[in-house]
Amino acid sequence: ADINYGGFGEQWQMIVENTGKVATFVKYLNTGDACLTIAMNLTNEYLSGKYSETADHEIDNDYVNLKLAFTQDELNYSILFKSNVNIPLVGTFAPSVTLKYDLTSGNKTVKVTLSDSNAVRYEIGENFFKFAVKFGAEKAYTATYVTMEKTADGTVEGHISQYYVAGNNTIDSFADFYIGNGYLTAVGNKADAMFGAEGTISEVYSLTNGKMLGYEIQETLSFAGISGTYNTLWFNLKDVSGITTVKALDHDKGDKKNPNDIYINGSAEIFKPTYNKKMFVTTSRKYDIELRTRYFYYKDADGNVQKQQALVPMMFIQEDNDTDHNYTDYSTDVTAANGISSQVTLAQTYLDKILADYDEYVPVFAEQKVDVKFVNDYLAA
Repeated sequence: ADINYGGFGEQWQMIVENTGKVATFVKYLNTGDACLTIAMNLTNEYLSGKYSETADHEIDNDYVNLKLAFTQDELNYSILFKSNVNIPLVGTFAPSVTLKYDLTSGNKTVKVTLSDSNAVRYEIGENFFKFAVKFGAEKAYTATYVTMEKTADGTVEGHISQYYVAGNNTIDSFADFYIGNGYLTAVGNKADAMFGAEGTISEVYSLTNGKMLGYEIQETLSFAGISGTYNTLWFNLKDVSGITTVKALDHDKGDKKNPNDIYINGSAEIFKPTYNKKMFVTTSRKYDIELRTRYFYYKDADGNVQKQQALVPMMFIQEDNDTDHNYTDYSTDVTAANGISSQVTLAQTYLDKILADYDEYVPVFAEQKVDVKFVNDYLAA
């Protein structure tokens, strides 16, 4: 019920889509596994199940060229298919597959190459997983790099760098995620920040019920050599008392910073934010209701999982700072401006988690990014 109410935010959705590429490109991995099965069968008789200090072997026929190098510590396969394999929705290729298996650590590296523009490489060990994929044409392709690692305390950390390349144009997006101790936190640049601002979002979910507990966004706006940073908490309206209905119309009369005019509780009056002031000049909104993109999943009549995107109203309240008591004064401010009694009802434990993860993970977010050249080099290795 909690998931049905709130859905998933843009940042977690980006992570779902990119980690889902492991499944989308399972056809590549299956190609690799098929090659490995053939390789095993072809070499099984040669090795005869006996331990060999070293073994080098090559099989070359009308279908495949296979090279095997086996030492006490490492097993290497190199397989080139001579006949084409048709991969639905991708094309017809003669795949090449390389595999390295460390007999001591158990780590495995597999690379499947269909063409210069279509390749998958992954590494997997007891506590880590790396996955890179490139898909498309020479001048227009998607490249994604995903890492996941289980840390000593049992939590999982993941990082994603994604690129859409078309000629000289590149669109990038990044994400970090942390799973453990009953929570999932997704950090990245799917912040839907104010126009002209750089934004980073930190979404927090409960692992118990899947509910998005809320998120905080950092927005940095620079103009004429002057920059300002805004730290804004966003809440589900289910966790804000005093608001029972919301109507959002295209902007016409209200604050131009909000793309919609917001009406609550059946009122004919537009919902009014309260503003911060510097030297008697109005600056930022202390709080307001805006529509945010959420994602929902359901099964259609055929049992297939479908994605639905929707705009959902949320309350944002700026975090307190050295000069402005935005969050602390919310209840007083909203009563004065709108004549309603309202307060944030989200459990303090959850609010503390949102604040703590934002403070911890947002500053290190930029350090996790890798550039598209790194992804291409990783795939080519």
